[in-house]
Amino acid sequence: MDELQALQHQLEEARDEAELNLLQLQQVQEELEFYFLRCQELGRDLGAIKEADVLKSQTAAESEQAAQNEQTGQKEQASESAEISEALERSQAELGEVQRHRQEEQQLLSTAQAMLEGQARYLENVSLREEKAAQALDRLRLLEAEIHYYLRHSKPLSSLDPQKINRLIQLAKQPNPVVG
Repeated sequence: MDELQALQHQLEEARDEAELNLLQLQQVQEELEFYFLRCQELGRDLGAIKEADVLKSQTAAESEQAAQNEQTGQKEQASESAEISEALERSQAELGEVQRHRQEEQQLLSTAQAMLEGQARYLENVSLREEKAAQALDRLRLLEAEIHYYLRHSKPLSSLDPQKINRLIQLAKQPNPVVG
């Protein structure tokens, strides 16, 4: 009976641990969703920066053409061209930063996926252990019932030594370690 209680306690502990792991898995999933949404947002920002870069490039080309056609406004055109070049350099730097963030988020997503897979394998192992423990408990209950039935309904032969019979009864009552 003590062994049965110990197995039931182990089963409860395994279930508690499985519940904790499930909560951790849900938390990782929430973090993964957060990073996925953040990645999409950065992708949209990257698209906007690229569009701005194209517009700035077009504007720079138009400014350069106007500078060549007009000799009187060369100083103003040179100033605008320099501003556009600076804006283009800033946009390229921002684009590089966005790409770096995107790579970091991809790495985080990969790590989160690996963690999810590991948690799934762990939960599967815990489930198998719970199943084996439940099967072992069932076998122990069946054996216990059989022993009790035998002890209640059997009558020892008069040719058997009463000391040996008592010894067998004592051995049957002793808890045996479960092998699983």
